[in-house]
Amino acid sequence: MSNTPFCPQKRSHAPEELISAVMAVPPKTSLRHAAQDAAKKAFVALYLQPTKPSTELLLVKYMAFLDPFFFFESLCQDVSLHVSQEDPLKPGRHGVFFSSRGEIRIFLNPKGGRRKLDDVLSTLIHEMVHAYLLIFSKKSLAKSPGELYAHDCHGVYWSGLFLSIVNVVRSWHPKLNTFVTRVKSKSSQKAEPNEKESLGLLTKKLTKLSLEEDNGAGGAGDGDEVDIERLFGVEHCSAHEEPY
Repeated sequence: MSNTPFCPQKRSHAPEELISAVMAVPPKTSLRHAAQDAAKKAFVALYLQPTKPSTELLLVKYMAFLDPFFFFESLCQDVSLHVSQEDPLKPGRHGVFFSSRGEIRIFLNPKGGRRKLDDVLSTLIHEMVHAYLLIFSKKSLAKSPGELYAHDCHGVYWSGLFLSIVNVVRSWHPKLNTFVTRVKSKSSQKAEPNEKESLGLLTKKLTKLSLEEDNGAGGAGDGDEVDIERLFGVEHCSAHEEPY
């Protein structure tokens, strides 16, 4: 494996390449490993800190630590973070990413309800994954272009990467084991899916996409399906504009 760090370029990559780069384990002697180790320690220290600064400052710090660990320090350069109490246009919204202006917006009190920090932090990761995929993906290079913006940009690429990242964060410390990954959809009366089973289905679909060119398989919608809305509560978050 090369010690040369992956440097994502805007609208230049297949989403499969972007996801593989995030989840690859770098050599222990690499600069990326050192950056990841420092970012992880800083994230955990802040999470365990008994007296915390304002939620807005916390999210800025968390984004600064998550970016080098997962996204090659590519987001803080091009994406601004804005935190407010409620979206005046859509009061129930938890977060949104606007790709046209490179802006993540997080809403702390949708419909007047106070959200827990873990829930808000989960939304930050949610929107950072949107930003990473929408900024650096090139539609024409995707093996399944429809999955880039299925379910309002919550298709298999987004959902697989989001859940994988949250599971990595959970592994950093025992107190992160209950880290919030989703908000249950109020419209669904069914039991929430088992996360391990859901991640298995997402992995299966991603593998199917990666083999598509070689074996001539059908689209990613074949076979088992993952209920994206029920798993992630995507009606509370959104992304605007498709990648090129």
